Amino acid sequence: FPVTISWAGGTDPTVIYLREGERIRFLDSCQIEDLWAQAERIASLATEHRVDRVVVDRTGVGQGVWSDLLQLQDRGDLPDRVEVVGVALNRAANDKETFHDAASELAFHLRDALDPNQSKRYAIEPNNKQLAEELGYRTWGKNEKGGRIEVISKKALRKSGLGSPDHADAAALCCVPGSSLAVL
Repeated sequence: FPVTISWAGGTDPTVIYLREGERIRFLDSCQIEDLWAQAERIASLATEHRVDRVVVDRTGVGQGVWSDLLQLQDRGDLPDRVEVVGVALNRAANDKETFHDAASELAFHLRDALDPNQSKRYAIEPNNKQLAEELGYRTWGKNEKGGRIEVISKKALRKSGLGSPDHADAAALCCVPGSSLAVL
């Protein structure tokens, strides 16, 4: 089953979500600044929950976590059956005609995944107030360059006092096709 980790870095905690079939739930939150120790924690959770795939947002600090996970796998501390995949959310979108960047595309994957009218949809915990709040953070519009969909950036969210939507991003990474474990 997929587990998603949201790597916040800095003083923010790392938020961990688990996807079991069509259900996405909060699993854990931890405050570990050492990247190697963070990778060990993720490897432990991946092993404990028998995930098949770890998806890591390798933008910024996440690059080190992704690299450390690959090293742990080489050492045998993360099973070979677990696919470790790096995703750069600061890169161009896969659908360049519709989305400004990969972060905007990911936000819309989550939006679609939670839509009850979609054939492939996911359920989130109704009592997870932090996730519910953060799902409303990322407003969107069409940008001036090509009219593509662009969500508000984390930098703009922080500037407005809302903070980083780590829970929402972790849940979104659970919706990446084939996700098992994702680190943001």
